Amino acid sequence: MRFPRLRWTLPPATAVAALLSLVSAPQAAADTYPYGHLYTGPDRSGTVMDIDYSDPGVCRTLPAAARSYDVLAEHDVDLFFNPGCRTGAPGENGDLYYRVGTFNAGELPWAVVSYRVRPAGQ
Repeated sequence: MRFPRLRWTLPPATAVAALLSLVSAPQAAADTYPYGHLYTGPDRSGTVMDIDYSDPGVCRTLPAAARSYDVLAEHDVDLFFNPGCRTGAPGENGDLYYRVGTFNAGELPWAVVSYRVRPAGQ
């Protein structure tokens, strides 16, 4: 039994276009990286609030309480259930806070009202 051979060749213009798209793709991704969003509703719904990565280590207060998140960045973000990046359960003192990693999304156990981007290496 004989099977025909298929030849896969690209015309020169198509090959150049494919190569250019591979070279330019990382730049397109870099334009949107890093990003992080906090959402007022569950399952990444409700009002979207951007995480500000411009000044790591600075405590930021959210305009509304967040219930879910998604993050793609090189820095971790610490989320706090009390104003002023104060640790503890909502309305209480303690050592409780929530850290989101560099590439994840999910629900928050309580409403988050402040956050701090962790400086690189911490």
